[in-house]
Amino acid sequence: MRTRTKILIAIAAAMLWFGIEHSRDNKPMRDPELTAQELRQYYDASNDAYFNKSLPMNTVIDYADTNSDSMAFTERLPDGRFHIAFNKKWGNGERYRHLSMLHEQCHIKTWEELDNHGPRWHACMYELDTQGAFRHELIDNAADE
Repeated sequence: MRTRTKILIAIAAAMLWFGIEHSRDNKPMRDPELTAQELRQYYDASNDAYFNKSLPMNTVIDYADTNSDSMAFTERLPDGRFHIAFNKKWGNGERYRHLSMLHEQCHIKTWEELDNHGPRWHACMYELDTQGAFRHELIDNAADE
């Protein structure tokens, strides 16, 4: 197994672990409107830091009432805007939200790729890793030290 594949598996496992651990808290989610505003701020900051402001600024970001096992999903709205929706049942952890946001931002960047998690999406995730995006979330703000 190649090192890049191992890295992706480790990142995916960490995202799943953070989502499961935070969903077990059984704490009520904070005000979804405030949380959606925080997600918007994180989207804008990571768009600037990791995507050179190339992702659309009019992306809708919120929580969806869904029974899906997906932590978050991205769709294209009829008006052409993107919509990133986080699943409320998985949404208690800040790290989960940030890691999922980066994952979904790679979906937007590679939207035209027919394979949802294909080579271009993988390349986007690898690029985020080389820029330290995941280290910041997984190693307690490692990039800040």
